[in-house]
Amino acid sequence: MKQPPIEITNEQVSQDLDMWFNNEECEALARETGFIQRSTSRLTGSGFFNLLTAEVLNESTISYEGLCDILEERDPNAQITPQALCERMNSDGAVAFLKAGLEKTLKETTRPQLATMAATWLEPFSRVLLQDSTQIQIHEKMADAFKGSGGNASAASVKVDYSYDVKNERAEHIAIRQGADSDQGFAEDLAARVQKGDLVIRDLGYFCLNFFAHLVSIDAYFLSRLSFCIFWPNLNTHSGSI
Repeated sequence: MKQPPIEITNEQVSQDLDMWFNNEECEALARETGFIQRSTSRLTGSGFFNLLTAEVLNESTISYEGLCDILEERDPNAQITPQALCERMNSDGAVAFLKAGLEKTLKETTRPQLATMAATWLEPFSRVLLQDSTQIQIHEKMADAFKGSGGNASAASVKVDYSYDVKNERAEHIAIRQGADSDQGFAEDLAARVQKGDLVIRDLGYFCLNFFAHLVSIDAYFLSRLSFCIFWPNLNTHSGSI
């Protein structure tokens, strides 16, 4: 019997983030990525990270003014103008900092599962690339740049496509695209980056016979759900589908 999906509340997410990212770790990561460069900076790494994660889980349409108010409420010394916060948020350092934070989050969430697996299961593969995407509804004014998928959803949405090497615990690739783009349309995007000995794990949305054939040709491997009414007798058995 199929189990119902597990619902995760915003409060649970906040608790997990607090557990994984204490202030000292956040400050160290902010300096390593270049987001914080001066000791006199009013904006701390932990304050910025918490602001864009736990603090806005229930405030998806909050303004820059509102974000500044939250910062000052949490830390009276963190007085910053909306324009200054916008500049910091769109800096290369902020991108690197939040990307590193995402990578750390994935490490923390995948380690318990990997710990229960025999090391020999992953040993044959150079990398184990887990790829998936998530979609975020945004304001309809952004529809020209980020067209939504239609229906009852917002006219504008962003799709984040992410590939993570679970064996070596590092990000492989991240792409931002419009919500109307299907995973199928990007099924072969990984072909330029996959290497001999890699194992690629993706869901049915990325199902593509040409991509599977490419993996076979370079001695890479894949795991995928089987698309119905599909049969291909020429694929070698060393690459599998489940």
